[in-house]
Amino acid sequence: MIKILKASAGSGKTWNLALEYINILLGARDAHAYRHILAVTFTNKAANEMRERVENLIGKHYAFVGTFHSFGLRVIKENTENHTRTATLKTEIASAKNDIERM
Repeated sequence: MIKILKASAGSGKTWNLALEYINILLGARDAHAYRHILAVTFTNKAANEMRERVENLIGKHYAFVGTFHSFGLRVIKENTENHTRTATLKTEIASAKNDIERM
């Protein structure tokens, strides 16, 4: 199942994502359901808020809650044998991000 929340700034997307995450976990029969949830957002601020809200309500968990960029980098790291290339990719990603921010 894929669920996408699309709304304007300040409309409660982060809270609703955290709430949906918790509802999925509480309704799951599998104690390890968190392994099947990918909670991503665009900003570090929103990712941190979402992680804090989930942990405050259900305690520490080990699911991925982060940004699209951090998830992509994690996938690259976990699937790259050559860690030198991963370091180069980090530099390239940071450079691209800086270029986008200057636009």
